Amino acid sequence: MSLPVYLPPTFNRRPVSLERALVGTYDWGDRAMEVPALHAMGILGKGIRVAIIDTGKSHHPDLKYADAYCVIPGDDGYDRGGHGSHVASIVRRIAPEAELISIKALGDNGSGDTAGIAKAIRYCTKLKVHIINLSLGGGKDPIMRDAVNDFVAGGGIIIWAAGNSGSLINDWPAGLDNVAASGSFNLRGEISKYSSHGPVIDFAAPGEQVLGCDTKSGYVVMDGTSMAAPGGSGMAALLMSRQPVKNQAAFMERIKKHSTDRGPKGFDNWFGWGQFTKAFVLDGIEDKPDAPGRVVRSVEYGQFRLNSPARGGEIFGLERIKA
Repeated sequence: MSLPVYLPPTFNRRPVSLERALVGTYDWGDRAMEVPALHAMGILGKGIRVAIIDTGKSHHPDLKYADAYCVIPGDDGYDRGGHGSHVASIVRRIAPEAELISIKALGDNGSGDTAGIAKAIRYCTKLKVHIINLSLGGGKDPIMRDAVNDFVAGGGIIIWAAGNSGSLINDWPAGLDNVAASGSFNLRGEISKYSSHGPVIDFAAPGEQVLGCDTKSGYVVMDGTSMAAPGGSGMAALLMSRQPVKNQAAFMERIKKHSTDRGPKGFDNWFGWGQFTKAFVLDGIEDKPDAPGRVVRSVEYGQFRLNSPARGGEIFGLERIKA
């Protein structure tokens, strides 16, 4: 019998005004992961297929999809709740040349079932997707486990949000031993209070006040491990565009060896092996020369500083400042 799956709660959703489009915009989390430096080297995720199994595709003009699929009968596949749009846009911002694939497996109320998730994962296997992002929770169901195993056996990588209960976890779905589980940290570099923790955590990524697209237009910031996981997926796409990763086991080994350690020294139950930075993408891979530097000017308003290009360049950043 199929079991329910659901979105973990997200927090502090609020609109943010931007002067330009999402791509070429960097928020505090992108800077924490050194994404601008990787982009300046021309590392943009080209050719890597990333599937977002979530609440559907977005009408937002900043989000372009290579493919879209819906496992819910009678549904048009579009996102009306905002979760899938926001998650996809984080991957898009970090890996702007990756091929986004939207798979709607959760309804407008954020709920679904393990059979639907399994069907979505099997569709990813058929499409030869490189990376699946799953920012959702669910029950312990062999149907979903078998779909995960088949996808991973084909060389795919799965990144799963750990959840927002703030409690110890050691089981499904993020606890499956062949997926990478993501915790969340904040602007101060501290683990988020809501971030679930335990021996199954593999890494942590920025998960508070994360910038992304709304459903049709405009931008919002949101909190949650749902926002941290696609940060990891975007960084994985940058890595794989530089050097193919043979399988999930090889990816997990790279997390262990090339993450930037955070929290207590070595592995811990909150940060796992640490966070992804440019070292995760570049270590052991021949470097390319950096692109020429760009001069930016700053514009301040509200609680954010917006850095926009002085001469029409492509870098445009968003950083938290004190109100």
